Amino acid sequence: SPDGGTIVFELLGDLYTLPVEGGTATRITSGQAYDMQPNYSPDGTRLVFVSDRNGSANLGVANADGSDPEPLTEGERDGYMSPVWTPDGEYVIATKGSDLWLYHVDGGSGVQMSGVGEERSPALMGAAFSPDPRYLWVNARGNPETGFEAEVAGTASPEFGPGHAPTHGPRSSPRLV
Repeated sequence: SPDGGTIVFELLGDLYTLPVEGGTATRITSGQAYDMQPNYSPDGTRLVFVSDRNGSANLGVANADGSDPEPLTEGERDGYMSPVWTPDGEYVIATKGSDLWLYHVDGGSGVQMSGVGEERSPALMGAAFSPDPRYLWVNARGNPETGFEAEVAGTASPEFGPGHAPTHGPRSSPRLV
C-alpha cells in the first residue's frame, strides 16, 4: 500500500493482503475467476488487477479490501497485463496485446499509447512511473525498429537528470520512453 503498511498479492488466482510486519494473510477476492497482478491506487483506497471474470483477461477495479469489484475493460482475447495507476489516480495504464493503453477509472474505450501506425513495434509491458511523473518506464520486449526512441536503463542522457532511472541493477532491458 502507498503508506507502506500492507502488501497485496495473488495466490492461486485470488487476491490477498498481508500486513508488512507479518501475520495472517486475508483473502480479499475468491471464486472461479483468476485474479492477478494487483496494484494499489496512489491514495491506497482502490486496487486495479487483471481478472478473467468474464472469460477473458480484462482489467478490474475494486476497493482496497476487495469489495465492489467492477470491470474496467470487457474485451475478448485482449490479453491485459501489468496494470499501473497514473500518479493522480484517475487513469490506469496497462499492456493490451503488446501495446500500452490508457483507461479512465470511470470507464470508456481507452486510448492506445504505443504502436499506433507502426508496422512493427516492440512489446511494451511493466509500465512504472519515475519519481517525476512526466516519465514512464517500460520493459521493451523485442528489437525496437528505427524511429522508436528509447534508452536502455542506466544509459539515459543527462537531460533526464538524477532520480529518473530505476534503482535496481540491469535486468530485462527497462527503457525510458
